Amino acid sequence: MEKAPPLASAGWTTLARRTVYDGPPWLSVHLERVRTAAGRTLEDFHQIEARDFAIVFALDADGRVLLVRQWRHGPRRSVLAFPGGHVDAGESGLEAAGRECLEETGHACGELRPLGRHCMHPNLGLGWGSFFFCPEARQAGQASGEDRADIELARLTPAEVEAALHDGRICTVHDALCASLGLAVLAGTGR
Repeated sequence: MEKAPPLASAGWTTLARRTVYDGPPWLSVHLERVRTAAGRTLEDFHQIEARDFAIVFALDADGRVLLVRQWRHGPRRSVLAFPGGHVDAGESGLEAAGRECLEETGHACGELRPLGRHCMHPNLGLGWGSFFFCPEARQAGQASGEDRADIELARLTPAEVEAALHDGRICTVHDALCASLGLAVLAGTGR
């Protein structure tokens, strides 16, 4: 009788790890030698450590979704994005989400509901994002973040958010996930 392969949940073992690029505080790239649960050894398996981030799907008092229009150098164009950014040292994802929404939009989040914590890439890593829903963000002043000159507030209806998700104006993975999670809450099918 053939031995059944181990379950995928058994995990892999890191046998060796070498840092090939270290760019604090943004990211580090490592090459690992790993053994799979099935016993196969993989050489030079890339791992990218990036800073954790928080992102929020926030509604204003009029029920419009708060987004920002800004340049994103990865896709090389101006895109619609949800308020969010890196989690600072000693800060929780919840605290970062509230801070980022206030800095980028000038709106304070009274209540933030967690929508999950998700890894950005299944094999490479690329950091973890904490996603939140704010049912009503209140105007508390002007945007105050260091990048405020490069950010324009956009207030969209949920239907406009869905259209932007499908026509590519929302084009990054974490913003697409935030849109999907937030729209699911509004449709009554999410948290």
